[in-house]
Amino acid sequence: MANDSEEFLQLAAEAADIARSTSQRPSTVHLLLALFTVPSPAEALLRERRCDEDAVLAELARLGRPPPEAFGSFDSALERARQLADDCANRSTEGLHLLVALTRLQRSAAALLLERTAPPLASLRNTALGYLTGAVPRRRQPREEVRVPAPRAAAAAQAALPEGDSARVPLPGRGSTGAPRGCR
Repeated sequence: MANDSEEFLQLAAEAADIARSTSQRPSTVHLLLALFTVPSPAEALLRERRCDEDAVLAELARLGRPPPEAFGSFDSALERARQLADDCANRSTEGLHLLVALTRLQRSAAALLLERTAPPLASLRNTALGYLTGAVPRRRQPREEVRVPAPRAAAAAQAALPEGDSARVPLPGRGSTGAPRGCR
C-alpha cells in the first residue's frame, strides 16, 4: 500500500488553502492550481506543455465561470491518485499520480482546463503514466527555490469561481484499499 508522500500532502494542503483563501468549496481546479505551487515532475511536465497557473487562470476568465463538476470531485481525485499509486506498486503517492487522476476525471473542471491548456489530454495522461511506470525516463529538474503560492492566483481563482458553501476539507488520509491490479 502506497503512503502519501510529503509532496502529495503539500499539494492537498495547498489546494485546500487556495479554496479556503477564496472562500470556496475545494474543487479539482484548486488541485490543478496547487500543482504549480510545489516543484515536482508533474509541475515540470505541465510547464513543458506551456501550461502554467497564468494559462489556467486565463482560461477560467475566458470561460467566465468554472466548468461544473460533481460534488466530491476533490476527494475523488485524491483517492484516485492513491489508488493509482497502489495499482502501479509505487511506494508513495506523488504529484504525477494526482495529475493522472485529474486527467481521468473526465467530467471535472480540471480535466476540461487541462484539455484547453495542455492538449491533448490523452497524451498528457500517457506521458505522466510513462514517467510513473518508468517507460519514459523522467527529465532532471533544475534545483529551484520553493515557490510560495502567488496571491494573485488565489484572487483570480476567487473571481473566476462561484462562491461555494463552506465545506469541511478532509485530511488527506487513506481511504479504502484494494489489491494492486496493475497500473492502468
